[in-house]
Amino acid sequence: MSTYVIGDVHGCLANLECLLEQIEYSPKDTLWFTGDLVNRGPQSLQTLEFVMSLPASTQVVLGNHDLSLIVTYTGARKLAANDTFNDILDSPKASNLIDWLRARPLLVHDNNLGVTLTHAGILPAWDLPTAQNLAREVETRLRSSNYAELCQHLFGNEPSIWHNELTGWERYRFIINTFTRMRYCKNAVELFWGYTGNPLQCPHECQPWFSVPQRQTQHETIVFGHWAALQGKTNTPNVHAIDTGCAWGNQLTALCLDTGQRYSY
Repeated sequence: MSTYVIGDVHGCLANLECLLEQIEYSPKDTLWFTGDLVNRGPQSLQTLEFVMSLPASTQVVLGNHDLSLIVTYTGARKLAANDTFNDILDSPKASNLIDWLRARPLLVHDNNLGVTLTHAGILPAWDLPTAQNLAREVETRLRSSNYAELCQHLFGNEPSIWHNELTGWERYRFIINTFTRMRYCKNAVELFWGYTGNPLQCPHECQPWFSVPQRQTQHETIVFGHWAALQGKTNTPNVHAIDTGCAWGNQLTALCLDTGQRYSY
């Protein structure tokens, strides 16, 4: 029995099925997914239904594309020209699919493995207990019967600076942006939205979130997706990037948490 973390699938079900064959997946194994199960690829509906059919031990964290689907379903966002999850919106089971998706967490931590999973990362100023508590704040609201109200206020880049006194929609928005959209930070508490590419060419005023000095989780093992431009590399101990751009014609990657071995298809 092994635990595998799989990067952003983005509706590329064929890659996922071939990758599972490559690792010789058995229902006795445990699968974790970095989020962004849907959008960009050709089979969002089939991918979502497939992952929902996996054993109860399967863990999926929410990504920004998953949240875009949820918000679009509520009517708070219009379907974009490059969205490919209209098959889910048109499904007679759409309500059940969305309810399942919005019940997924923003952060998963396994004490036995000593591993934390999020879609984009953890703000440098937050230690693990803080991140866990903040994730639960949003998860509780997203799972509530009035989640559509949250969806009306979900998107936007402000506020970009964290402080404990943030309240209401601004607090929720910052937490969600951190866990699902963050790449670069100006410092331990400020998100940087002006650049999303390769760190080798990043502006001098920012750095990848995992490179910020005195990051509070530097002794934690963190696995994340979201950032295909990293090509699966961070050069940072205990921080593992595994989105290798499957949706852009590259490979889908799985990381075995027991051995550290990577597999790609």
